[in-house]
Amino acid sequence: MRFKLIAKLILGFFILSIFFNFGLLNIAQASWVKMNNNTGADNISNDGHASGMFPLAYDFSLDSNGIPYIVWEYYLEDDDGNPIEADVYFSKWTSNACGGSGCWTKMDGTAGRDNLSGAVVSWAMFPRIKVGTNNIPYVFWEYSGDIYFSKWTVGAGAGVCGGPTDCWTNMAGTAAGNENISNSGGISAPLSAELNANNAPYLTWADGSDGENIFFTHWDGAKWAKMNGTLGHDNITNYTVPGWPQARTPELKIGSNGNPYILWQDDLDGDAGGNKDLRFVKWSGSAWTKMDGTSGTDNIKDHDSIAGNQNFQLDSNNFPYVTWTEYSYSTGNHTIYTSKWSGSAWTKMDGTSGEDIFSIGDSYNSLIQLDSADHPFVLWIAGGLDLYITKWSGTDWLKMDDTSGYDVIHNDAGFGYPFLKLDSNGRPNISWSSSDMYFTKWSGTDWVKMDGTPGMDNITNTGTASVYLMALDSSNNPNFSGLDYSTYDIYFTKWGTFGLAPLTGQVNLTAEVDPSLTLTLTSNACDLGSFDSINLKTCSYGAEVSTNGSSGYTALIKADGNLRNATNSITNVSGGSVIAATESYGLATTQPSQAISQINDANSDTFYNQADCTALNNQGSTAMTASALTTSDQTFASSSSPIASDTTYLCHAVAITGATPAGAYSQLVTITVVGNF
Repeated sequence: MRFKLIAKLILGFFILSIFFNFGLLNIAQASWVKMNNNTGADNISNDGHASGMFPLAYDFSLDSNGIPYIVWEYYLEDDDGNPIEADVYFSKWTSNACGGSGCWTKMDGTAGRDNLSGAVVSWAMFPRIKVGTNNIPYVFWEYSGDIYFSKWTVGAGAGVCGGPTDCWTNMAGTAAGNENISNSGGISAPLSAELNANNAPYLTWADGSDGENIFFTHWDGAKWAKMNGTLGHDNITNYTVPGWPQARTPELKIGSNGNPYILWQDDLDGDAGGNKDLRFVKWSGSAWTKMDGTSGTDNIKDHDSIAGNQNFQLDSNNFPYVTWTEYSYSTGNHTIYTSKWSGSAWTKMDGTSGEDIFSIGDSYNSLIQLDSADHPFVLWIAGGLDLYITKWSGTDWLKMDDTSGYDVIHNDAGFGYPFLKLDSNGRPNISWSSSDMYFTKWSGTDWVKMDGTPGMDNITNTGTASVYLMALDSSNNPNFSGLDYSTYDIYFTKWGTFGLAPLTGQVNLTAEVDPSLTLTLTSNACDLGSFDSINLKTCSYGAEVSTNGSSGYTALIKADGNLRNATNSITNVSGGSVIAATESYGLATTQPSQAISQINDANSDTFYNQADCTALNNQGSTAMTASALTTSDQTFASSSSPIASDTTYLCHAVAITGATPAGAYSQLVTITVVGNF
């Protein structure tokens, strides 16, 4: 077996956090800010209604560094109000552009925006963007009944790009511009697209070129193909009644197994304008099947009413959890339903037959999210336009404080669509529109604003905001982008910090000595090597800190999860020591009096020497003092005064038993240093 632990230094303000406290001078404060950290929102399109241009559909995504990439549709009118064309535009934030102050740019980093549809006169609509793990944007849109696509290709070459070597191209990277993926001329609903683990696009859409069917295609590495690898797209439903509105609004997810799963609305069994069912299909490895692997598609519920507004999530077993809104002819009300695949049938959350039902007067716009334990959270608007949320505990539907029932988030939430995102702690972050865009999150004890005070944030505060899309960055901070009807422009804002603002009536301080804080790791990899069930195995690295902070510094460490592979993890240390021949994993530091335990003192004369960690390696009759490494920050080093080249060694240790499953285990740790000035 080969166990590898990787320590990675993530650059950014949250790694080297310098907090100033010069008398009464207020340097930094959290707020809703632009990308340059000034308060307010960025106007990205910035030419709106006055120039006859109307941003309509829009979408955005964050890359791995939290940089927003935004696409939108621009509808252009002439001076008489007649439509001329609609194009798809793209822009991203580039921090070192525009003289180093940062601005919204094209993909190549120059100021402005890219026109992705590119035609002199076109009707490009409904753009969707996905940013891959490679920080490359992939953009889809509809034009003349077909789906078009473009991606940014690095190193395509001057022969493709016409001068520069990087440009927008087809998926193969062989032709500049965009390409027609569907070539059917029959799109009748917005598409749903995802990227797989290799950043290959998968997409599905409703197509009316021959009946009303659900189509699917994906990039197989060489071409747009069916799931069996042949050229073209799958017709999943194969209905043949032209013009009949049978299959619509598909939603796509890609499982951890790399296979696509699709949910859609279907009225094959209904009458014109009547009943609509929800159907589901998955790729089983060789064919499109029901969830039980048999031929055909699942009818999740055979409705006597209109079902719609559906969405779903996949759990850790790739079992779908579905929520939808259903209209009843008999009551005239809308009701929220949820169902899951339990392994052999579609059931309630407790595994019994049927669906869970949430009905509080008229109920709309439900959303579902799953936490790390595969427990669903369901959000919806109901009753007097209030916002409701409940979570499944494993045995019952509960409020967020674990009492029975559901939370009422806000009165008069309006008809705007809500958004629900769970942060890395499994806590819900919620936004919704009602003339303005509002936000609240669960703190663990209460529904609060981003500053931690009870209540909700008014993010836009204009009274003319449309729906702002929400995404959480890696620090669990919300980012928003959407359209404001006051100027007909696309805006962006995020939760961040702004600073260098003195308090009223105070004196600004001029400092002659600039604050400094540096962190250097002796290595960004820590290899525990191959080992057996007899010996203790260790690896170590040093963290060197220098600062002129008057109160020194604090160094913190956290992990992205257990030491693990795809299916198993090593047990975290308990009892304070990693002991040979007993499965456990932990961390020690060479500094005393920290949250992380101090390592065994093998040689008091060289206590702050790396050898004290390596001396324990390959020992089958000893134990190493250690603490469990968690996903929350823990202190491993500190100083109470300015210090230069202060090196602390971090020592990781693992022991296993003969029953520990074989495999390659890994973990990512983040080192954070805070200067105390």
